[in-house]
Amino acid sequence: MYARQGNGQLAPLRVLEGQKTGITRSLHGAYIDIPNGEVILPSNVSASILVFGRAQSGNTPPRRVIQGSRTHLDSPQGVAVDNKHNELIVSNDTRLSILVFARDAKGNVAPLREIIGPKTGITSPQGIVVDPVHDEIILSDEGKGKDRTRIAPSLRVFRRTDKGDVAPIRVISGPNTAMLRPRQIQLDTERDELVLADRGLPQEFVYGTPGFLAVWKRTDSGDVAPKKMIRGTQSQLTSPRAVYVDMKNGEYGAGDTTSHSIMVYPRDFSADDTKPPTMPPAR
Repeated sequence: MYARQGNGQLAPLRVLEGQKTGITRSLHGAYIDIPNGEVILPSNVSASILVFGRAQSGNTPPRRVIQGSRTHLDSPQGVAVDNKHNELIVSNDTRLSILVFARDAKGNVAPLREIIGPKTGITSPQGIVVDPVHDEIILSDEGKGKDRTRIAPSLRVFRRTDKGDVAPIRVISGPNTAMLRPRQIQLDTERDELVLADRGLPQEFVYGTPGFLAVWKRTDSGDVAPKKMIRGTQSQLTSPRAVYVDMKNGEYGAGDTTSHSIMVYPRDFSADDTKPPTMPPAR
């Protein structure tokens, strides 16, 4: 955990680490549940959901763990909390599904609902966000196939109460979207926009196609170009996997895999205004 206005090479305020935490390598998502003072992590390696107190630090165990055969968890990638309906939503990669649990679920507990089956079109579920106002769940899906053409990456929108083998109510997909390897996604509730981190192809050694942040209207559907993007050499983005929207302070943040850094951008920007602040010297 870092200070919001932190910049440069600085120490974190708090660190969760150690055997007691249950944290494994290669965590692909995190969610801060501010109303309940919790941090929620999906562990794809241990097929579990770890819930910590927001102020926890050190080698301390989670408050709750969801894990076991009844959960259907299999390489969970993203998590989101719906505090209006007291639910926890999980993108479940290997099983190709979306799981919905009670927010305070723990142990080897069955999900309340699961969206799964060929009609869903889910092929590689990654980021997930819930919109309790419009009763929707939005999933980012990486698609399938090395050339990204056999099954294209997409944003897939389901009804919040869906379960079983159901088709999405909207899909954003196609060459105009510019999506390559979509990862985590956030909802800007003030502007009714979706904000996506796409990690691009540098990790496949295709260095000419770096990642980016992209923004769509929540209601977009089909082969729709983003309304705005942050990318290019000035942005310093290479392969962003995570994104957050700070509506109070007017900022986007991106966690970049390749540079092991957090980039913060103004929420309102022009094409020539996507360069992060200059980093101060190491101290």
